[in-house]
Amino acid sequence: MRPQIAHRLTLITLLQLTLLSCAAATAQPPSDAPSSIAASISEAPIPHGDIDPPNSFRGSAALLTTGDSTSVNADFPFVEGVVRAILPDGEGGWYIGGSFSEVGGHERRNIARILASGQVDPSWAPAFDDMVYTFALVEDTLYVGGAFTTVDGMARNYLAAVDTDGKLRTDWAPRANDLVFILTHAAGSIYIGGRFTSVDGEPRRHLAAVTVQGDIRQDWRPNANGEVYTFLGVDDVIYIGGSFDMIDDRQREYLAAIGIDGNMSERWKPAVDAPVFALVTDGTTIYIGGSFTRADGKDRRFLAAVGIDGVLSDDWAPRAESRINAMAYAEDTIYAGGFFTAVDDEPRGRLAAIGLDGRLRDWSPNADNRVSVLSISDDLIYIGGFFTSVSW
Repeated sequence: MRPQIAHRLTLITLLQLTLLSCAAATAQPPSDAPSSIAASISEAPIPHGDIDPPNSFRGSAALLTTGDSTSVNADFPFVEGVVRAILPDGEGGWYIGGSFSEVGGHERRNIARILASGQVDPSWAPAFDDMVYTFALVEDTLYVGGAFTTVDGMARNYLAAVDTDGKLRTDWAPRANDLVFILTHAAGSIYIGGRFTSVDGEPRRHLAAVTVQGDIRQDWRPNANGEVYTFLGVDDVIYIGGSFDMIDDRQREYLAAIGIDGNMSERWKPAVDAPVFALVTDGTTIYIGGSFTRADGKDRRFLAAVGIDGVLSDDWAPRAESRINAMAYAEDTIYAGGFFTAVDDEPRGRLAAIGLDGRLRDWSPNADNRVSVLSISDDLIYIGGFFTSVSW
């Protein structure tokens, strides 16, 4: 082969390899949404080169401090996989769930307990065969929802209960027919939201309530026409967010409030223009996060606040650059996690803190990919998601 031809072929090969590399770098990451509605949402990781910044933590879960001065517990257990559920255990530790195979060097099948010492509980190791999305802790029982169909080899259709000693409860086994995304507890019942359309063979469209004894409640059966992603219990009311626009044939645009008696509020019915994934309260106001850009006809970029009276706040209107997946409240501050890389035109790496006055706080750790869940205990915030590192 002549040298000129060989040189041209080499250049063509290098160009092809470069194009393939660029295509791989821009491919969409796995969807973070519980449903297909987020399939079109993608974001580029915040670049920091091949070498970690001086202050960084690797893994899909990280324990951070709240307040304006941020630090990360670099000794916290590394999670091999994705974290989608986090809940304080009431003793200074945490329950975590998701899709993972190892935590802190211990084999764990999609669920684990981390002790207050920061060590993985060596004796608490139930095995779930698929993704864990949500928890509700009631006394000495952890209720679990997700995509699983077996726990410790026993059939459990998307719902299960595990004792705090790690043993599967055999007397609580309601059967949903599809994914469960959210659980909450109130007045002796576990409230369930998700993609399912029946529980224990009875019609239940995306919403249901089961007693802590395992009996499906006949007096709480609202029907949503779309998936339910988030709950917030305040007094005797369950606030609901999701992808629905009707409940019981009444218009409710992605948000609703239903009493624990099964009656839907006619007073609290704010309307947003796209799904809601996160709800949190400071006791008087409901803070909302999702993929919407308008609330009650006003411009609201992925974040909004609505009073218990159902009135949209004009004073709290921070503007995120993209979707909010999770929110938590502590010390007059709303913490948010999601897809976004800016809030109010200030750089924020998928994590942000916003005061009750609507102003962005200095707290600004950077996750290199989407954040799915936040949970606060004392002055610590535990975050989970699809990221592989957090820097600060």
